[in-house]
Amino acid sequence: SDLWVLFQLLDDKKSAGINAAQFVSGCMRLKGPARSIDLAQVARNQKKLTERLLHFMRIVGREVIELRAVQTKAVRGSQKVGRDSSLNLERGSMHSANPI
Repeated sequence: SDLWVLFQLLDDKKSAGINAAQFVSGCMRLKGPARSIDLAQVARNQKKLTERLLHFMRIVGREVIELRAVQTKAVRGSQKVGRDSSLNLERGSMHSANPI
């Protein structure tokens, strides 16, 4: 499991493989006390969480835009119905005042 974590940390391009340059640069990044690998794992997990959060925020943003569009259509529709009703009331009152 530690070996798998090390591989994932070295494979920062997520290509499911690493070359010699990636291996060396990754090991240099992890150089230091044994806790460096733990910090690198935390940084990697943080990056993954940030990516997931941004993806979620994009989805929610699109949904909010769609809801606003639906709300705007509903408000405009109800305003039109309200205007039509008031016109009918005005016409009705005009007809009742002048019976033919």
